[in-house]
Amino acid sequence: METQLLTMTPANAQKAYNNAEASIKKWMRESYPDFNFDRKLIDRIDTYQDACQELNIIPLAISDFSFIPSNDRESLYAYHQLTIIARVLNEGWEPDFSDSSQYKYYPYFVWNEEAAGGPGFSYRGYGYVRSYSFVGARLVFLDYDAMKWATIQPEFVEIYKAWMTFSE
Repeated sequence: METQLLTMTPANAQKAYNNAEASIKKWMRESYPDFNFDRKLIDRIDTYQDACQELNIIPLAISDFSFIPSNDRESLYAYHQLTIIARVLNEGWEPDFSDSSQYKYYPYFVWNEEAAGGPGFSYRGYGYVRSYSFVGARLVFLDYDAMKWATIQPEFVEIYKAWMTFSE
């Protein structure tokens, strides 16, 4: 019998673990003692690249948006990144805007001229809506924790800034 080496991304290993029966989970823990299968999703997603890896998709670059007029390119690339991040952090949940009892969370930013790193957006708070939206429907979150995580990661804040402001 021929032996083959199989490789798996950490995201795929986590998915396999999450969907496995108890005996398989035990085997995976014993086989990979250095891998922390108990990490929460939000603890694994700090960048757009992490989000793409979790979805098993190839990250796009701004050059992939060269067909967009240059004055809109950075904003639309940022919007793409934010939709991927929200999709991952929502773990498959999609808002149902016909359900007025379903909460949907979105971040609220303010422009801060005296921010530590220079003028920029600061996370100010959050809102939730039940039957209507003030933000892009793809950018609402299932719960406060996912929404908050998307606003405190430095890379995510920069992506929000690129989406909401004009390029210089």
